[in-house]
Formats: sequence, C-alpha cells, structure tokens
Amino acid sequence: MPRIDLVERAPVAIFALWGPEYVVVLVNRLACALWGRLLPELLGRPLLAAVPELRGQAFETLLAAELTSGAAAEGTELPVVVGRAGQAQTRYWTCRVTSRRDSPTGVTEIGVVAVDVTDQWEARRQSTAPVEADARRRQEVHEALQTGAALLAAAAP
Repeated sequence: MPRIDLVERAPVAIFALWGPEYVVVLVNRLACALWGRLLPELLGRPLLAAVPELRGQAFETLLAAELTSGAAAEGTELPVVVGRAGQAQTRYWTCRVTSRRDSPTGVTEIGVVAVDVTDQWEARRQSTAPVEADARRRQEVHEALQTGAALLAAAAP
C-alpha cells in the first residue's frame, strides 16, 4: 500500500500500461490531469480507447517503439493534443518510458513518468518571439532598402 501512496503523491504524472493494447493498470492524479480524464475513465481500460485523441500522435509512436524494442525511451517537449473541458488542447510533455519483459519474446508492462512542460515551452516561445519579430523587421527593412536602391539606380540617368 505505501508504494501506491508514493505514486499518488508524486510530483510527476506516473502510469503503467499492460500489453499491446496499453491497458491502464496504474495511474496517478497528475496523469489523469494530463489527459483531462477521471480515474474511473482510465483504470482498467486500453489507453487509446480511453483517450482516443492520442492515436497517431508522437506519444503513441513512443509507446509502440518501447513495446517492440524494450529499450528505455525519452520524449522531450512532445506536442500532445488532449481533450480538456470538451476542447482539444495542445500540451507539451517531457517523458521517460521504460518497460518490463514478462518473457524473452515481449514487453508486457510499460511504465511512464511524464511532466507537462507547456508553461515552460510557451514562456520560451514568447521570450524568443520579440527576437524573431525584430529579425523579420530587420529583413523587411533590408529588402525595402534594396528595392529602394534598385529603384534609384533604375531612375538615375
């Protein structure tokens, strides 16, 4: 029992999936929040049935690679579209995926630790936006100067 309490209180999202259908066998409150789902909507259900918007996204690809290779994998700032309050939202997750093999022929359990890094991603994007806008403006000014110079040269006797 104490281990489950530690998982629940962890400052990161933690969940475990079983088999090729990724049945959710363990999920903490932060993982529920990442997906915008309640515990009963996830526990004991195949992940992609409970959170169908994950289909075809980089996160599903990461899980599939782990299932087939068994080698630990990491995803950094993976864009993940999830439904929250009835609306699709793009969030960015950094996660570590590990597995446990039940037999030499296959992975049966996948463990995931994930952190929603959307706030950091957006802050970094906004802090570089003025720099990028300034660079675009400099380029526009440079092009205008070149065009003006070309017009002056063409108008010169």
